[in-house]
Amino acid sequence: MKLPEIFMLTFLVLAALLPESAQAQSSYDNNQTLPGLVQDRYFIAGAAFGQQTGEVRFTNFMVLHNQLSYGLNRHVQLTGNYTLFSALPRFFRDEPYENPISLGAQLSVPGLPDWIHLSLSPELTFLTGRSPNLDGFSDRSSFSLTGKMTVGNYRHHVTLGYSSFWRSAETDIQDIRTYILLAASTRIARNVHLIGESRFFPDNNNEGIYLLGFRYLLYGPFSFTHGLAWDDPSTDLIPFFGLHFKF
Repeated sequence: MKLPEIFMLTFLVLAALLPESAQAQSSYDNNQTLPGLVQDRYFIAGAAFGQQTGEVRFTNFMVLHNQLSYGLNRHVQLTGNYTLFSALPRFFRDEPYENPISLGAQLSVPGLPDWIHLSLSPELTFLTGRSPNLDGFSDRSSFSLTGKMTVGNYRHHVTLGYSSFWRSAETDIQDIRTYILLAASTRIARNVHLIGESRFFPDNNNEGIYLLGFRYLLYGPFSFTHGLAWDDPSTDLIPFFGLHFKF
């Protein structure tokens, strides 16, 4: 069995836990959770849940990739990303990486049942590094739009997402990449989550990127993630780690 197939089997096991989540509360429950435990994030992507008002999140992935988010209210989340150098581009986006910085928002749909969540995320990315092949704002900037659906609650959930990217080329906007997000998280202990995250690229022979591992609450607002990543068709295993701060 190939590694992508193993990943999908793990995903199906996680999805089988959802009947329990449909009966559980979808809001934070102090008797069930720890204040610093991150339950609505995967490794790089987030779920469609709205972030709590005034809450600040910071993620550092493999030292180089940084994410910052702020909960403006329960249905609007402001986000920012910065990647130093270009060592890890393929694990979250397929761009000609030159130290990208991005600003965006996640808009969650209100009024839905407790077990389903929908969101739409516009984002503008700008490449800050130097490159002889990129000249001016139109070459260095791109716009993305991501739609996500999350089924479950904060303890057990599955997310399906679709992202499209456009780049400005003088007066035209050209589609440069799309990908499908498939991710799941399940709480296996009071302070431990098992997480799977994958991206499939329909316009590139359905090649995929897969991450599978764990998140642990360390102390106070600090969580630690680690696991293995691989891409199809190479299936070379790459260990990864990350830190997540929740204030």
